[in-house]
Amino acid sequence: MPRVYAVLVVNNGSEWLSEVLDTLDSPQYPNLDLVVVDNGSADDSRNIIADRVPDERSIRFRRNVGFGRAVAGALKRGDLEATDYVLLLHDDLVLAPNALGRLIEACNQDPSVGIVGPKLREWGPEPIVQEVGGTIDRFGRAERPVEPGELDQGQHDRQRDVLFVSTAGMLIRADMLRALGGFDTRYPAFRDDLDLCWRAWLRGHRVQIVPAAVGYHIGAATRRLRRLGLGRVPRELAERHSVATMMACYQPLRLLWLMPVVFLLAAIRTIGFVATRRIGDAFAIIRAYAWNLVQLPATLGRRRAIQRNRTVTDAQIAWLFAPGLPRVVSYGEAVADWVAGGSTKAFLAEADEAEPGQQQTPSFIRTF
Repeated sequence: MPRVYAVLVVNNGSEWLSEVLDTLDSPQYPNLDLVVVDNGSADDSRNIIADRVPDERSIRFRRNVGFGRAVAGALKRGDLEATDYVLLLHDDLVLAPNALGRLIEACNQDPSVGIVGPKLREWGPEPIVQEVGGTIDRFGRAERPVEPGELDQGQHDRQRDVLFVSTAGMLIRADMLRALGGFDTRYPAFRDDLDLCWRAWLRGHRVQIVPAAVGYHIGAATRRLRRLGLGRVPRELAERHSVATMMACYQPLRLLWLMPVVFLLAAIRTIGFVATRRIGDAFAIIRAYAWNLVQLPATLGRRRAIQRNRTVTDAQIAWLFAPGLPRVVSYGEAVADWVAGGSTKAFLAEADEAEPGQQQTPSFIRTF
């Protein structure tokens, strides 16, 4: 039976943490080594962990160091050489009893599959699909294959390759994770899943969504049900990390023509936000690009390593990305309408839909 090293990252999750720990205590998979990381919680999470988790199986950071650094700290505690898989868990996710077994089975059936994730459903009584893998268009905009409030009727139950899966319930081959060097620890939250999975694809490893495995997820950070303690809003983090990942992963020719369009679209959104007096959103985009300017030397260093070790071209995985042309056309029409005296609502609505933190919170989740 494969050995699984599980890392549960906790940040101000006391409302649901006890229930999550209850499911991990069950004997659904006996060969599971669990480490719980308290990532700077300021609520009762620290006391729950102290009561439920032995000291040798827990790590505590005084402040939120970000998901990637929290995972890296936990991996240093474990023996990855003797581990087959690493399971990453958010503190607001409950896996169905058979989910881990289904994820492991998917990896065992095909050695080329390096990362898998479960179908995510809303944590509540109604069978609402939350996520079945993710993608972006060529300019970094997130695309969701699931409609808000979409009922799970088996329409997404085909196991398939995707660009990335969420870190909530992500299962990774341990040897592959070591080869990739783990997460980019500059990313405290948002798009860290995209970055890791994209790099896996470039090394020749496939990423799959396994709908037979189900996880029930609140999505507390995305819905802003808790304070991240990072000093930044989701829009800024998602924007800056998407741009950094594109600069590191795209091949030179594709990068040369894509990035000017990315910058232009960002400028259009910024102007639109200013015109509609959404100054906070405008500054979020400005800060995202300022961060990338400051981080450019580090990003270029990562780029050199990624490009040197890649075995797959951009063209070979282009089918994993959503088409980018419709977005450019939509923005162009919106700008033309604005210049003619119309409003900026068209492209601002699209920008909001693509960003984390804009989803509606179901009523059953609001009770937390």
